[in-house]
Amino acid sequence: MTDVRSNRDRLDSARNKAKEAILDQRAFFLDADGHQKFLDLLDALNPPSGELRARMARKPVWER
Repeated sequence: MTDVRSNRDRLDSARNKAKEAILDQRAFFLDADGHQKFLDLLDALNPPSGELRARMARKPVWER
């Protein structure tokens, strides 16, 4: 259980650092084409990786 909590803490920490980095970017300037590319990137769905698929397919610890 400690490993699960440790991993969760690491993920939470990484997420918080990413949020801080994004929120720290208060202003940036793009031309119309750059703005559209930026919006397209935000709207694009990332396909799940093989690692994510494997994690989602295995039984959770509490069901083993």
